Amino acid sequence: MPKLAKLVDSWLDYEDLSNDKEELKKLKKKVKKEAQTIINILCKYIRTMPGDYTEKDLKDIVNLSATDQDKLKNESEVRRLIFSEMSERCSKITIENGKKSTVPGLWSEFNFDFSRAPIFYPLHNLTIEQGQFSSARFYGEADFWGVEFTGDANFGYAEFTGDADFGYAEFTGYAYFGDAKFTKNASFRDTKFIENADFRDAEFTGNAYFGDEYFGGTKFSGNAYFGNAEFTKDADFRNTKFTKNAYFRDAYFGGARFTGNISFNRAYFKKYAPTFADKSGSALFFVQVDPQDYDFSVRSGSKPIQLGKAELDGIERQIPVGTVLFDPSSGETSAPAKPREDSDAEGEKPTE
Repeated sequence: MPKLAKLVDSWLDYEDLSNDKEELKKLKKKVKKEAQTIINILCKYIRTMPGDYTEKDLKDIVNLSATDQDKLKNESEVRRLIFSEMSERCSKITIENGKKSTVPGLWSEFNFDFSRAPIFYPLHNLTIEQGQFSSARFYGEADFWGVEFTGDANFGYAEFTGDADFGYAEFTGYAYFGDAKFTKNASFRDTKFIENADFRDAEFTGNAYFGDEYFGGTKFSGNAYFGNAEFTKDADFRNTKFTKNAYFRDAYFGGARFTGNISFNRAYFKKYAPTFADKSGSALFFVQVDPQDYDFSVRSGSKPIQLGKAELDGIERQIPVGTVLFDPSSGETSAPAKPREDSDAEGEKPTE
């Protein structure tokens, strides 16, 4: 694989081959075509299943024979090496005083496609310029810890069959996780989203961590969309910082058979209060969840989460104004939560 990468580099070193402008123009066109062809081959390799192995094998590697495990380990190393070679040739991003500066890499002008790829190996601590992972399937732990996405990242309709770790990753472009399925725990602790982040219609079957009590939370510098997202277990936004708009319209929190903790403790909404409801819909909170597990107490100085009262089947809860309680067993919903009559209609704001 390194030889193919170096072949691309050698193709790109064409400017010393001629002094004729017209000839150089033709060479540039040919070089770009040949280099893209090689990159397409590398991407296709990433998108193919390894050898004769099946999806069932990748889901249960630990129970395969020692020989098969060794083969898949070698295959993992080869595939990560491809990403490593690409990483070395990506753009470099620096952000100072809110301004983004980009130094193009050797391969920045080319297209990369990892859609529908079977990923069964770690990709931590890499730079990925074009994270085109739409409909990809991740087996075992999806390890993107510390990855720098220097361009747009597309994980739409991706499926994570094991834990997903995006801790300390940085998305400097648009981050799209629409309709992604996280079947186990998903961690975005201390992740930075510089542009908009879209989790609309994403499904979190395990715990979803966007912050915690002890470490710095995720930082959304652009708009954050969670419309129609479904959180079956814990949804933890403690210490998370939202610089712009945060939309939770039509999001589901909690679970029919689980005690789904929901925490915005010390979350910080800088410019706008989060949107949980508007004319087109609202977030739904499962009525069975213990009220003490709903924590909307944001950080001091944050735009508040305005709370109201809603009642369903004689059970009263304090949830964001305009949202509703939902009983998954009956399918019934409450009337939208109305603002509380007392003056304390906002989530408590703990001190720094």
